Amino acid sequence: MDEKITLIQAYKAMLHFLDSLYYREGKPDNLGGFLGGLQLLEDDITVDPAAWQDWLDVVERVLKEEKE
Repeated sequence: MDEKITLIQAYKAMLHFLDSLYYREGKPDNLGGFLGGLQLLEDDITVDPAAWQDWLDVVERVLKEEKE
């Protein structure tokens, strides 16, 4: 797959990935709490506002690494 997606689509994909991991691992409390802060509200703003900035920082780091 070589399709380009938006930042918000990538974020939602990451949430789905972590959500499936959460259920596969038996709903561990530590992952459940972490996922709670990552959830998106109706206007695509994270429950924990710092989570979106953390996401942007990681995306920036990945893009930088790919350029090097």
